[in-house]
Amino acid sequence: MNAPDIALTSEELTTLEHEVENLIGFVNESMSNRSDISELIGMSSTEMMQDNHRNSARFILTSVSIGDFRKLKDTMPWVYATYHNHGFSYQYFAIVFETWIQAVHKFIDPPLSEKYAAIYEWLSEHHKDWIELSQHYTSENIQPPKEWSRIQDQFLNALLAADTSTCLELANTHIQTHTDVQHFYLDVIQPSLYEIGIYGIIMRSVYPRSIWRHPLSLASCR
Repeated sequence: MNAPDIALTSEELTTLEHEVENLIGFVNESMSNRSDISELIGMSSTEMMQDNHRNSARFILTSVSIGDFRKLKDTMPWVYATYHNHGFSYQYFAIVFETWIQAVHKFIDPPLSEKYAAIYEWLSEHHKDWIELSQHYTSENIQPPKEWSRIQDQFLNALLAADTSTCLELANTHIQTHTDVQHFYLDVIQPSLYEIGIYGIIMRSVYPRSIWRHPLSLASCR
């Protein structure tokens, strides 16, 4: 399964950055207003669904920015497995991909809209593949290479402690080249956020919503 091969100019990336909140808002509203939303996400909250929309939008935008879709490809089975285990139907994913495509064409002009929509079209085309892969998913799929594993452990611990200084120190120390930027995002930041995402889903399930609304802030390290 080949990942999409899409190259964008700096101007096109700037346009996407300006429009990403509009895309997220459109998808959130469209999905939340569906009459069958309870069938699509089960007992899960629309807040959890919208968290997924925001995280996936930012992840895809970053993948486009650095021109590397390998982590997106590796992550999809995790996304399917994790959210399906919390009540989301597989049909939710098929529908939300189509909704992203609608959002792209609504807020972004051609030819950029065709380029960006192609990513969601690729995700949609491989919907059945993601389902099959998710049923054999293991956490090893998103583990960083050995040379970055120690750094990722340190970064994750700093995130969990909301230790912004250590987050920045690790980035400044280990990012020296453009290739380092890609590795640091894909092999340090992203695996850490996946693990925190799993933690967050568990906490949502275990603790009352009133407690969850006042979590330890991790956003400052992102």
